[in-house]
Amino acid sequence: MASRPVTATRRRLSGGSARLHEGCPVATPLLRCRCGSGTLLSVALIACGAMTAIGLTASTAAALARQNLNHAADASALAASDTRNGFSDGEPCARAGSVAAAYDARVTQCRPCGDDMCVEVSDVFLGLAFSARARASGAIA
Repeated sequence: MASRPVTATRRRLSGGSARLHEGCPVATPLLRCRCGSGTLLSVALIACGAMTAIGLTASTAAALARQNLNHAADASALAASDTRNGFSDGEPCARAGSVAAAYDARVTQCRPCGDDMCVEVSDVFLGLAFSARARASGAIA
């Protein structure tokens, strides 16, 4: 008849050392026992996966914020150019500011560039400052 291996539980019941992990052979010290190491590995892999997902989500959101800012700059420059050429009422830079505000951005620079209008808009996303520039020309004669 094959004898069962002596485990820490059996040894503790017989008055032996309680420093051995349950389910491990008696000769295996607690620090070298691999019982439960799969759980620790699973937790570590899940944590790595979660951190990767968070990083990818943040970088994707930053790219979308940057794209939104580019759209705000383009639309603001077009609005300023249209206002300057008489297609809209008001002052060109004020119009550019109202269009940028619709994109949750603010105009940091608005000036005529020859016959064109140059506009720069900025925004802050996750503590990072982003800016975008656009130039819109006048009407084609």
